[in-house]
Amino acid sequence: MNVSFIIVTYNNEDTIYKCISSIKKQDDIGKSEIIVVDNSSKDGTINELNKFEGLKVIESKSNLGFGNGNNLAFKKALGKYIVLVNPDAYLNEKSTKELLKTFVLKQNVGIVGGNLKGENYIQPFPSFTGIWNIYRNKLKLVSGNNPIQEVPWVCGAYCAYERKTLLRFGGFDTRFFLYYEETDLCKSMHEKGFKTYINRKAIAEHEGGGSAKKEKEGIDTNNKMIPSFKYKAQLLFYRKHYGLLYTLICVILESFIKVITVIKRIRTHSDERRIQKKEAINDLKELIKAMCKTRLGMSSPKHPWSIQ
Repeated sequence: MNVSFIIVTYNNEDTIYKCISSIKKQDDIGKSEIIVVDNSSKDGTINELNKFEGLKVIESKSNLGFGNGNNLAFKKALGKYIVLVNPDAYLNEKSTKELLKTFVLKQNVGIVGGNLKGENYIQPFPSFTGIWNIYRNKLKLVSGNNPIQEVPWVCGAYCAYERKTLLRFGGFDTRFFLYYEETDLCKSMHEKGFKTYINRKAIAEHEGGGSAKKEKEGIDTNNKMIPSFKYKAQLLFYRKHYGLLYTLICVILESFIKVITVIKRIRTHSDERRIQKKEAINDLKELIKAMCKTRLGMSSPKHPWSIQ
């Protein structure tokens, strides 16, 4: 077996058929398999999966989250390469072939990310300077003549690993329920000398926030994330990789930015800016809650954090 495609899905009946159809059209990648972990969907996702033959479907009785769901599939995967695909991502026919070329052309490859249209910013690891640069819109697009470029981390919506490398690191850190799982793994691999790349020839479309949009907690319109999950995961990441003092500094900076955002939009009449003000207030509340529930990033709340 050359490639194992893994999809973790939760309430994705609107997108999962198109996603799997695009995977089945992948050209010149050798023998492959598709493993789908359904995190106890409450919609018609399973009905959509039943339309396909040859899938390996794992039906979880509870929502395991992204990382734990993938870890469950890793145990069943037989491929030399593991390719993660979000249920709202759609691949071009040559995408995976190009993605896997990276492992041949480059050395010490840990993770390779695909070219997600409109999302190819060079994201720094979450940090004090990273928060500030994001606020100032200072992120740069992946560019240049070389289609393969080294970056700090890549989105887990479409990415590839060698199975032996994943086994070495034990998959995703189980303390992360949703968000920052791939960022954490990229960081851990980077610390051991492995590199992260984006291959711009491995093109995919990614809707983003497919499951999150259906949750009552609401979703951040800019990041397409549920804030309550985002900040818990963010604090866990800071504490794990940088320690208590650094985590506290990052929290203070992020809180300061949210307060400034609200103040600047107090007297606004623009609908867009009113939404930004509302989201900034909500984000600040969720950040404070996350500080308490994770004990400033020291512990992971019991899973699932809120999605039932």
